[in-house]
Amino acid sequence: MKVHVTTLKGTTWTVVLLCLLIQGCTRHTLNVTINGYGRVTSPDVVGMNCVSKPSYSPASSSSTCSRSILSGTSFALTATEATASSGYALDAWGGDCTGTANTSNCDLTMSSPKNVEATFTNMFRLTVRKVGNGVGVVSAGVNNILGVLTSPPINCLSGCITQSSMFESGSEVIIAASPDNVFSFVTWGVPCTGGPTRFINKCLVTMGTVPVTVSVTFP
Repeated sequence: MKVHVTTLKGTTWTVVLLCLLIQGCTRHTLNVTINGYGRVTSPDVVGMNCVSKPSYSPASSSSTCSRSILSGTSFALTATEATASSGYALDAWGGDCTGTANTSNCDLTMSSPKNVEATFTNMFRLTVRKVGNGVGVVSAGVNNILGVLTSPPINCLSGCITQSSMFESGSEVIIAASPDNVFSFVTWGVPCTGGPTRFINKCLVTMGTVPVTVSVTFP
C-alpha cells in the first residue's frame, strides 16, 4: 500500500510505518491565503512555500496554497518578504492565526482543517539612533488625534542606542525624545532638522517609500 503524506522533516518514515500498521492516516487540509506581496513558508512542512509577488499577480489580488497534513502535526508558519527589499511587510495574521501577535511566526496544530490569511502592506523601516554624551529615552509611534504615544513600537530606553520598527507608507509618525535632564533640549538630525516638523523635543515624520533614520543628540 502506498501512502502519500506531508509531514515533519525527519519523521516521514516513522509516520509511513505507523500508517501501514493501522491501514490509514487521518489528514487535514491547510489553506494559506496571502493578501498583498509576501511569502509564507514552514521549515517543518514539506513543500509549504506560498508566495505572492508582482511578477505573479497584482498586489490587490491574493495567492492561495493548500497542503494536506497529518492530524496532530504541530508546526510554525513564517511570513517574510516575497523578494528582498520589496517594501512589503506582514501587517496581520487572519483566519486560524487571528490573535497572533504581529510577528513573523504563527504556531498551529492540525487537529482539524485550518484556514490562514497573511496580509502584507507597503511598509518601510524607521530607525532612531541616539548620539551625544547625554542620556534619555526616544519613543516613536503613529500619530493620534492627541499627539500622545500609547504603547509605541519604538521605545529606546536609557541603555538603548538604536531601535527600529516598520511603518506603513503615508503614515505620520511622532518621535519623542525625553532627556534625563528635563531642562535640556535635544538636537535632531535629518529629516527633523528645522522646519515645521520640529517642535521642542518631538518630531513628526511622514513615511514615504524609503527607509528613514533619525538621529537624536542628547547634550
